[in-house]
Amino acid sequence: MTRDDAALVRASLESLRPDPIPVVNNFYMRLFAIAPRIRAVFPDDMSAQNRKFADMIDAAVQMIDNPAVLEAELAALGRQHAALGAGSADYALVEEALLWALGRHF
Repeated sequence: MTRDDAALVRASLESLRPDPIPVVNNFYMRLFAIAPRIRAVFPDDMSAQNRKFADMIDAAVQMIDNPAVLEAELAALGRQHAALGAGSADYALVEEALLWALGRHF
C-alpha cells in the first residue's frame, strides 16, 4: 500500500467517525442476507457487536502505517474467529458484505 493509498483509507475513515453505526448496520444486514446461517452466531441485540466492529475497523486503520503489527493483529483476530467456527469461505462473504456496505456510504 502506498502512502497515497493509506491517506485515502484514513480520509475515508474520517468520514465514518461521526457515526459509523449506519455503515456497520449495513454490513451486518448484507452479511446476514448472503449468509443467513451466520446470524445464529451473533446476539439478538447487536449494539455491543456493532460498536466492537466499528472500533476494530478504526484500530486497523490506525495500524495502516505499520503493516507487520496490522498483519499480526488481523491474524490474531482470524484465529479468534476460526475458534468460533469461521472458515475460509466466510471471509469472502465478510469481504463482500463490507465492500457492499462501504459502497453504500461512499
